[in-house]
Order: sequence, then structure tokens, then C-alpha cells
Amino acid sequence: MTSNRRPTAKELASRSKSNCGCQKSSFLKFMVKSIMVAKKILLGLTYYLPNISGVTQYAVILAEELQKRKYEVGVISSGKTRQVNGIKVHGIQGRGIGKGYIMPMYWWKSFELVKRYDVINCHLPSVESFWLALWGRLLGKRVVVTH
Repeated sequence: MTSNRRPTAKELASRSKSNCGCQKSSFLKFMVKSIMVAKKILLGLTYYLPNISGVTQYAVILAEELQKRKYEVGVISSGKTRQVNGIKVHGIQGRGIGKGYIMPMYWWKSFELVKRYDVINCHLPSVESFWLALWGRLLGKRVVVTH
């Protein structure tokens, strides 16, 4: 019978060492450490619920699963600040142009939010991800890009 216990970061890292010892295992260790140690994760994307797209659906599934595992999850997105299924969505006001969205204050709001989180997850394609990645790197946060 298997246990429903989540493996520790140390256990996962030791499993990756036993593979081939290549760069892939060091990347796996980095990801395991990023997610297992961090308690606060910020997801950044252009649109979040109620807007529906493939990127949105992936981000919703990711955010809700991380929340179930007791991580504090925040989302920075266009629109108004709101709660969606218990997840805080930090909305940035702007103007829609076609499928795009111009958010003049994104650079400032993203800087304020990145300071509060441990891991920054940028969802591409999103021009705004530049700011999240920049602030994350400058502030020494772990930055994960999803495309």
C-alpha cells in the first residue's frame, strides 16, 4: 500500500541524483527546491478568470492545486482585484486593445508584489512577464517561466 505523503525535497533530490547525473537532474533539483521550500508563489499572466484561454486554464489548475497543498498563491493579471476560488487576484487596470491589454502601472504593482512572494511564475506569451522576471531576478527570487 502506498502512502499519500508528499516526498521531501531531500528525497526528490536524491532520486534525481540516481538518474544520469546530467544537467536535467540539476534542473530537477532546482525546481524541487524552488517549490518545496517556498511558501508564497505569484503567477503572472495577462488574463485570469472569468476570461478563458489555454494559458488561463493552465494557470487556474496550477493555482488551485498549489493552494490545495497549502501554498499561498497570488495571481497578477488585468482587471479588478478580486478573490477567485479563494485565490487572491491582484488586478491591474488598463485598456484592452484587440486581444492585448495595456497596463501602464504594471511595472510598479509587479515590483510591490514580487517583494512579497518567494517564487515568481511568468506565463508566456505575456509582454508583462518581462517586469516580473526583471524584478524577480533583481530581488533574488526564484523565477520560473512557463510557455
